[in-house]
Amino acid sequence: MQRLHIILTNVPSKLAIYQPHIDCGIDIGSTSLKIVLIDDTGKLLLTRAAPTPRILDEYGPVTNPIKLLDSIEKIIISGWHEVGCQTPIRSITTAGVGEDGFCINANFEPMGNAIPWFDKRGSLEVQHFDQFKHLVQRTGALIDPTKTASKWLWLRKHKPEEINNHLFWVTLTDFPQIFWSKQPYISISLAPRTGCFDIRDKIWQSELISCAHAPSLPRIAKAGEIIGFMQSGSFINSGAVSDRKSTRLNSSH
Repeated sequence: MQRLHIILTNVPSKLAIYQPHIDCGIDIGSTSLKIVLIDDTGKLLLTRAAPTPRILDEYGPVTNPIKLLDSIEKIIISGWHEVGCQTPIRSITTAGVGEDGFCINANFEPMGNAIPWFDKRGSLEVQHFDQFKHLVQRTGALIDPTKTASKWLWLRKHKPEEINNHLFWVTLTDFPQIFWSKQPYISISLAPRTGCFDIRDKIWQSELISCAHAPSLPRIAKAGEIIGFMQSGSFINSGAVSDRKSTRLNSSH
């Protein structure tokens, strides 16, 4: 039997080590933050959890959005180092509750804390929406104390400085992507949590928006839509993310 000899030429002395792409998912829950890192084959590389930061104001529990953002960034940076990846995270997306929110100013800074969905401080305001119960077939849910609409009315009365004359209302779940990308939006999967979104026509229900004295609302983003790219200096300096369009930010699913 004749043997076949193969001669390799121009072989580099050191083969490049393949670096997988890393994607990050963030779940902003009522009691805890969950963060996962996966590679481009779908393999789970790391999971981390931490309590959702809560403080008390004079009415009940709230979340400071900046403290939440700081917690998220620290967990992501720590996890990225632990995985040992040499390239920035390819994409980041968030998921979570949609009733919690607050207004932001022109610098994308929060003008108040986020009232959690389970807080009932807007109970008395619910009666204002009784005349619109017939619209439940359009919105998919009645407005109760957990919905954002009741909290808008409550804020107008009790904390007008947090809701009047600001850029946009945003959800706590969308806020990290908004702050990092400087692109305001509200995810289409979270808009119905306000109680004022027409799930059939995918538009705001004008009668409910008017009754709720809703603040200015940003554009609606489709599920998984690329919102933009990282523009947060301190986060970029960590090496875990990049501002060169290699870390994309996706809306909530």
